[in-house]
Amino acid sequence: MSLPAGPYTLRLANRGHPVVTPLEMQDGEERYVSVKVYRRQTGMNIGWPPYLSVEPHDIGEAQSADTSPAKSDHVQDIAKLDLAKLQAEPKARARNQN
Repeated sequence: MSLPAGPYTLRLANRGHPVVTPLEMQDGEERYVSVKVYRRQTGMNIGWPPYLSVEPHDIGEAQSADTSPAKSDHVQDIAKLDLAKLQAEPKARARNQN
């Protein structure tokens, strides 16, 4: 996906507790964004909360070498995304969705 230079807010829903990751793009810059999980244990409870990782091109390319594409039912059509909503602050975007 190509984005013009500017600030963006990436959001990953996590059971009602969204994970929000800022992304600042510069002209001609390439970044890799991936969803990662880590093991978190609190007492006897073990969870695998997700988070978004934003990496520079070279690092992301190396990390993604062993990955495979997501199934098409888990991929959004990028052409249908609203650029203004991607660039909006998270609270402003939430107000506009109501």
